[in-house]
Amino acid sequence: MVEVTISKEAKNLSNENSEKKYPITVSQEKIPKNDDKAQVGQGGGGSNAMLETLIKKLAEILAKIAELTQKMANANDQMKTSYQQQIEALNSQASTIEAKIQELVAESQQ
Repeated sequence: MVEVTISKEAKNLSNENSEKKYPITVSQEKIPKNDDKAQVGQGGGGSNAMLETLIKKLAEILAKIAELTQKMANANDQMKTSYQQQIEALNSQASTIEAKIQELVAESQQ
């Protein structure tokens, strides 16, 4: 699994700052799996699988945002607008998934 982190500034691109370069941090450090069966049972059984699925989907979306941001650097104005619209849609999806992840984490800590 690869963890991708994109700065908030990069997530909130606008037409004004679309030509700026944004730092994207990629870590190839392995994320340890939680094998604590008590926690799995406490979370309602399927919450860890759901959490892992959501995290994977969020990583895919962030990777796509990073790819589109990179493509914008050499794109013409029409393509920049298209990429910007795609980034905004992906950012909305990422925010929704992030909220669901936080909700699941909060439930599992109760």
